[in-house]
Amino acid sequence: MRVVVTGAAGNVGLHVTQELLRQGMRVRAVDRQACPEELHGLPRLQWHQGSADDERLLEQVMDGSDAVAHLAAVPHPQDEDPLNMVATNVLSTFATLHAAAEAGITRVAVSSSMSIYGMAWTPHRFSPEYLPLDEGHPQRPHDPYAVTKQTDESMAAMMHRRHGMDLVCLRMPFTNSGEILRQRIQLDQAEPGGVGAKELWGWLDARDAARAFHRALTVPVHGYHALNVAAPTTTVETDTNELLARFHPDTQIRTAVSGPQGLIDTRRAERVLGFVPEHDWRDMWPDLAEAASAVAPR
Repeated sequence: MRVVVTGAAGNVGLHVTQELLRQGMRVRAVDRQACPEELHGLPRLQWHQGSADDERLLEQVMDGSDAVAHLAAVPHPQDEDPLNMVATNVLSTFATLHAAAEAGITRVAVSSSMSIYGMAWTPHRFSPEYLPLDEGHPQRPHDPYAVTKQTDESMAAMMHRRHGMDLVCLRMPFTNSGEILRQRIQLDQAEPGGVGAKELWGWLDARDAARAFHRALTVPVHGYHALNVAAPTTTVETDTNELLARFHPDTQIRTAVSGPQGLIDTRRAERVLGFVPEHDWRDMWPDLAEAASAVAPR
């Protein structure tokens, strides 16, 4: 299977590229950056340095390909000209989807974001109408980055209607691995009412995100699907009910939760893709989990 990966040097894109190669696929990688050291010399990889809105480059890599994983984007609204961010994100998505359609490609996975619900980058306190948060919750973007992801999903749905393409948009929370993920967990443990509260203490290991993309490209799926993908637990050891009482007291709780159970409903991703995350930070860093448990309110 030959897959085009845009944004292949990015935080999640690098893991997606590695996962697809591990699965025996041939990857045509597109990124503005040069090929990262982690990928140097790997078989079945073609690296194309350039932009995901370059029509000629996209035509080249799409020719003869079977599927596309689109992750190219300015990944957040911080320290970035919002006009450039919006133009870059929206244009790269449309150019990639259009080129795929022109090449007759019928399977595409697109990186989306939980921020479309109003989370992450809002300057205000965000409390959802109800929890756990499923795909049917109203979308209330508070920032231009979230709007670009909302637009990405609209374009993906349009491509299905127009060309009959099968598309999966993966809505991810904070997604990372290694030391950056550890630092985020430590931050949320120390300040649970900070950014963690706005994002419902949601997270996903980048390796699991890569597995979700692999399944989005290979599991028999027809039509257009927007799916939440997230770890089943929170970034903190405090009981989730305690967190809700302190930081989201007016939110309707539709399904009871217990312990450090996560608040992002991922049942649709499990049903459609058969995807269940494998990594939990508590297993990776038992010292961090032990320290957090010692001070967490009960």
